[in-house]
Amino acid sequence: MPLTAHPYVISLPQGSVEVREVGQGRPLLFLHGAFSDSSIWDPVVQRLAPLGYRCLLPTLPLGAHRQPLPPGADLSPPGVARLIADLIGALNLGPATVISNDTGTAFMQLVLTDHPHTVAAAVLTSGDAYDHFLPPVFASLKALPYVPGGLRLLARTMRQPALARQSWAFGRLSRRGMTPEQARQWSAGLLGDRGVRRDTRALIRGFHRRHTLNAAARFPAVSHPVQVIWGREDRVFALHLGERLARELPGTELQVIDDSGTYLPLDVPDELTRHLHAFLQGRGAPPAPHAALA
Repeated sequence: MPLTAHPYVISLPQGSVEVREVGQGRPLLFLHGAFSDSSIWDPVVQRLAPLGYRCLLPTLPLGAHRQPLPPGADLSPPGVARLIADLIGALNLGPATVISNDTGTAFMQLVLTDHPHTVAAAVLTSGDAYDHFLPPVFASLKALPYVPGGLRLLARTMRQPALARQSWAFGRLSRRGMTPEQARQWSAGLLGDRGVRRDTRALIRGFHRRHTLNAAARFPAVSHPVQVIWGREDRVFALHLGERLARELPGTELQVIDDSGTYLPLDVPDELTRHLHAFLQGRGAPPAPHAALA
């Protein structure tokens, strides 16, 4: 029987962020990527929570959110990293164990190097790194903020199964593919809320490899336990990116999972859960649960 998520809203200096919470025990913070929301982690959380974890699932303002930030909010990559650091503080998690995917993996590299005091351990799964921010296959997204109706067109594309499965579109991210329900949920804000489109334009304008390359230059100073988990069949973020992260982040382990693209939580939830649990039971989790939110 699926575990029930308990949603609430956290107020941050940047605005409000929706958070869902599942399970009790050691806290884990999950970060999703652009144009998806926290539900991408549901297949993993449903497996992890019964093992004694309190799973916190924010929907960040990355294009699939439903609660826009105030006009002028900083959604540059350093701004999003600051928002994540502030979220960790607001949830009383610091230092936190954080698990990331897709664009969330780029932001997590900035958190590790810009806000290291907020992190206890990190798991970076397939996502943006080095000169792949954005990756070449999605470079055309950079034009969307300047094309009238471009973000609505993107949302409608996500809702067309025949298009969403194409290798040039979102189908390249997953070997399993989005469900129709996910496609509707992830595109709803872009279709229906002017504030969400405003946030998304600001977000896309900030994507640039200089941010991930600057973070990478500071990897030698990272002292946190880190694990990198990559999909062997990832057609957006090739395996060599994960291999390089594991090589350049001190003491980092690399796990490669077959039959998966970028969206490991959707493609291989059982195997991803096994790797996460093994890492967390080893050196990646705090020794005792943090206090629950008041």
